[in-house]
Amino acid sequence: MSIELDFTIIRSFYHISPQGFDVPLAEMPAVDLLDQAKAKEVLERTGELWKACGNELPVSYIGMTMFNFCVTSLFFSARDQVWPKFKLKDMTFQMEQHDDHAHVGYKLDRLELVPLPQSREERDTFFRAAWPEWIREMIKPFIESVAHAGGLKPEMIWSQFGAQLLSTIDYVSNHLQMPDLVERIQGDLTVLHELEPELFGRRRNPFVHTRRYIENPWSPPDGTFILRSSCCMFDHREDGEKCYNCPRMLPEEREERKKLVLAETQS
Repeated sequence: MSIELDFTIIRSFYHISPQGFDVPLAEMPAVDLLDQAKAKEVLERTGELWKACGNELPVSYIGMTMFNFCVTSLFFSARDQVWPKFKLKDMTFQMEQHDDHAHVGYKLDRLELVPLPQSREERDTFFRAAWPEWIREMIKPFIESVAHAGGLKPEMIWSQFGAQLLSTIDYVSNHLQMPDLVERIQGDLTVLHELEPELFGRRRNPFVHTRRYIENPWSPPDGTFILRSSCCMFDHREDGEKCYNCPRMLPEEREERKKLVLAETQS
């Protein structure tokens, strides 16, 4: 397969690339995850790798790979001026054991790239057709299949999108030093924010979220985190604990965690 896009940063952060993992632990056609029986098998295997207590963590972890594809599409649209037509039937789902945890990702077997219009008006018109079609055909069916296979509601996955998107934009703004890229992403987000909640089977558009910052004790005195829009379920595993920016963490819990972090960093 010949793809001229540079997947370096996407492969590193989201494990999506034409190369896939160097040494996959297991793999299967990604489209098979739309089958409930096969999705259950994957959730069970992922739960074992993560030593999960129940299906919450594997459902969240695998379901959020669809968020990864959304960010990847935004990134390539803004950086390379192309719309990547990701399709489950054209990729392989993979697992990888990495030290004390696991990764899941996708090897792209085929990928069609559609050049984007240059003008803002034509670009928005393109996205108003492309995003809903893609969400209906790939993103929503995948999320619903994985959630239902784990006996959970898709809302648990969708509700994480808002803050994760804002955190990603903050990272691009603060670390990639590509202001033009950030500006184009912000422009392209206009269409995403306009999408009707019914498209996602929700009462709210999951991409729309208001930032709320909290202190980052690992980077005093001015470091901050964006408070998550929903729990990622990372604590639902053996010896698991909530993320510092988890919305389920009580103020007194966060204060105690802050004291521990400061004691560790200052010792």
